[in-house]
Amino acid sequence: MFSRICLLFLLLVSGGVSASLLSQPGLPPRYMQTTEDAAIWAQVGNNVVTVGNVRAGQIIAVVPTAADYYEFRFGFGTGFIDKGHLGEVQGKQRVEDSLGDLNKPLSNQNLITWKDTPVYNAPNAGSAPFGTLADNLRYPILSKLKDRLNQTWYQIRIANRLAWVSSLDAQEDNGLPVLTYHHILRDEENTRFRHTSTTTSVRAFNNQMAWLRDQGLHHPDDVPAGRLCA
Repeated sequence: MFSRICLLFLLLVSGGVSASLLSQPGLPPRYMQTTEDAAIWAQVGNNVVTVGNVRAGQIIAVVPTAADYYEFRFGFGTGFIDKGHLGEVQGKQRVEDSLGDLNKPLSNQNLITWKDTPVYNAPNAGSAPFGTLADNLRYPILSKLKDRLNQTWYQIRIANRLAWVSSLDAQEDNGLPVLTYHHILRDEENTRFRHTSTTTSVRAFNNQMAWLRDQGLHHPDDVPAGRLCA
């Protein structure tokens, strides 16, 4: 618990994801192995939050930092894991990528988690678990496939290795509803467009924004890619 508190404090005082060492030259990722189940974090707005966990024995690629945590690729951003949870890769274990999927471009599709979502090492619920993704995440998909039971599996990339999520545990993102207004006018100004959907009043707009705020939504600029606004 103490190490977790220290990690969160260091992440908060060390700046945003934009300053991540992952974007700096000369620091290539290195594969290490988790020695125990380990929580993983990412920065959301001004907060560092838990975004899942990785099971013991998993091989992931991390970048060292001067602090007590490693960084790794997490969706479109950066994840963090306590250094105390990682050690050298045991034996001759390697990350499998026979088809070169690790270098595939993202598909412009995302999955959405509505609960703590299991992540597997293969598109099979009987395969070894990689870990979990926390609820309320939007995560980029590499590809999809159907198994012999016609169940869809989403292939994802996390910490420079491949993993799979079942469509029974997450859903494909169909995008966010968008309100589009060409004009926002005071009531006395709007004499011609009262029944036009792209024009609204200042009062109606303020009421809509207040409702969204009351539902727990906030401005997307405060949220790095990979986390839902809700």
